[in-house]
Amino acid sequence: QNNHVPMLLGEPGIGKSSWVEALGNSMHTKVFVLACNQLADKADMTGSRLMPVGETKKVNPDGSESTEIDYAQKFFPHVVIKKAIDYAASHPTEFPILFMDELNRTTADVTSEALSIPTLRSIGDVDLPKNLRIITAGNDKGNITSLDEASRSRFVLLHVEPDVETFINVNPELNIFVKNVITHHPEAIFGKALPASLSGATVKKDDDDDDQTYNIDDIFDDTDEMSQITTPRTITAVSDWLNSCKTQELNLFIAQNILDEDGNPITMLQEILEAHTGKTMFTTLLLQEIIANINTINPQQSKIKVPKPSCYDSLVNMPTR
Repeated sequence: QNNHVPMLLGEPGIGKSSWVEALGNSMHTKVFVLACNQLADKADMTGSRLMPVGETKKVNPDGSESTEIDYAQKFFPHVVIKKAIDYAASHPTEFPILFMDELNRTTADVTSEALSIPTLRSIGDVDLPKNLRIITAGNDKGNITSLDEASRSRFVLLHVEPDVETFINVNPELNIFVKNVITHHPEAIFGKALPASLSGATVKKDDDDDDQTYNIDDIFDDTDEMSQITTPRTITAVSDWLNSCKTQELNLFIAQNILDEDGNPITMLQEILEAHTGKTMFTTLLLQEIIANINTINPQQSKIKVPKPSCYDSLVNMPTR
């Protein structure tokens, strides 16, 4: 509903954008994505400009005449917003979606202007069509612009997190090694870099004094290091890479040793996996899964094979294309 604007709040890379795209597909309409964090100034969104609109002649004290150019403020909304407005106006029976992503990970100036779209349903001097739906998304922690209570009250705040079952269902070509890891360890679907002392430790969800265990909350601690994290987005990337590798290639990566940035010997496979999903529990579990089952599981068996259509041979034999 127009007066109920959802705001999806959650960590980056967990699938907020993908979910909105899937929603648009299920509604048989288009989704227009506005990345608010790529805007530097509110004028980038509204397209506010002073434009010449005419001339005014005046007589100077010495009797001579001069001309002054008159200016007025004109608005040229961001191209994504304009496309959404134009599409909604030309498809009145549909409910297209304007998805304002990273709403609170930009400057306060941009965020303030962006709020006029879902709250006032206008941008500059242009009103939004009634059938245009608005969905926003942002992060609930980190380097964000906090919204005041008045602004938050205009949204339906939905805190979201990745779900393993959903992730598997929407990724039919998920690599078998990856699928095995997140099926048996669903808590590993999201995680930030572990402290070096915790690498290889056993995941536990409760407090324990055992030196070989840690609390699951440890993987959510913020860090200033430039390190990769495990999210559905990065898991998909490493899955695609594994699907492109043959068993022989993976065995070569396992056999080849290199030194990491701290001078410690690791396999080339570990280096590649960490480049995709970071030094996290997921990466540790995935490495163990591959090494244990590389010679019994085909890493490409998850790839969907499309059968040859029955008309293929006859089409190939046609004299023209």
